Amino acid sequence: MVLDEKTAPLSKKKSKLWLIPLILALLISSGALYWYLFLYGSVSTDNAYVVADSATISSRIPGTVLVIYAENDKHVEKGAPLLELDPSDYELQKAQAEATLERLRAEIRAMEIEIELTERTSKSNYKAAKAAMEGSREQKKRLQEMINELKEKRRAVQAELELTTKDHLRISNLYEQGVVPKRSKDMVDKTHSQAKANFASVESEIQAALKGISAAQREIERQEAILEKALAEMESVELKREKLAALKAQEKEVKARYELAILNLSYCKIEAPISGQVAQKRIQVGDRVSPGQPLMAIVPLDKVYVEANFKETQIEEIRKGQEAIIRPDMYPGIRLKGRVVGIRAGTGAAFSLLPPENATGNWIKVVQRVPVRIELEEKDLQERPLRIGTSLHVTVFTKKVTTSERH
Repeated sequence: MVLDEKTAPLSKKKSKLWLIPLILALLISSGALYWYLFLYGSVSTDNAYVVADSATISSRIPGTVLVIYAENDKHVEKGAPLLELDPSDYELQKAQAEATLERLRAEIRAMEIEIELTERTSKSNYKAAKAAMEGSREQKKRLQEMINELKEKRRAVQAELELTTKDHLRISNLYEQGVVPKRSKDMVDKTHSQAKANFASVESEIQAALKGISAAQREIERQEAILEKALAEMESVELKREKLAALKAQEKEVKARYELAILNLSYCKIEAPISGQVAQKRIQVGDRVSPGQPLMAIVPLDKVYVEANFKETQIEEIRKGQEAIIRPDMYPGIRLKGRVVGIRAGTGAAFSLLPPENATGNWIKVVQRVPVRIELEEKDLQERPLRIGTSLHVTVFTKKVTTSERH
């Protein structure tokens, strides 16, 4: 059969229509294969960002910026100097505390020597005065006993004197009458004179003993005064010990101020606590800074990690140790490898500055997101360093690890 020119193209079109179902079948098969190989057993999110545990640099003390060593985007190593504050005020505080500390230490040494000397002198004076007083009392006692004996002797001598006086008067009268010879009168005179001498001697001894007793009493009173003075000095030693304790307490206080001044002086030099890149420098030379005021930040770009915020409906099969593929927006077409190392204990809303109060007012359910921490391979970070805050697309392969505990 011969076809005309109008019917020939129509028949050709009909003959190609069978290719359309074939192409559709191939596309569906390819999609299913891709889903099975790459998407089955995985969860993805584009709500992911690069994060780093940055160190915010601030001063521990108030001061004026003297020198700045680090600028934005400069890499610094741990311990490298970042800036210096003017140390003049703290050097003066250190000098004042040091001078006060030296003065107090000198006063403490002088007080210790004074206490030792006073204690030794007072004890020695006390012992000497006590011994002297005991000696004076013994001497007074002996003199009193002597006086008692002398008084007995004086009575005997006085009786003898009275007897010899009577004999002297009687013999003298008889001699004048010529009854007795001169020899008898001379013997009576001699006896009478001896009796008077004996009486005078005893009386003199008594008076000397009385003077000795008076002297001994005065010595006792003098030694008692020395004893009281020694006791007062011994009591003053305790007072001086209390003053010494107060001086030592002041020494500790000033020593603490001195050490604080040294510490504050060391704080004038601020060093990098970690290695990383300087960012957010907000100061210039001459600025006055306060404790806790953010001055700059150190970002460890070699230790950045990924924080992927998955929906709560995607968290069920995510475990620690599962592999992940990260596609950074800053490197189109690049795929980086990672591994899940942690799942946050709560949603982002629960840890926000103002967490929601779902029990108040009208409530609308919103699907929450849970941050998942993913660490990258070190070689990938060295080849393609990431910047914190940049966006990522993250896929976690949940079918690779299924036996680990969920954390």
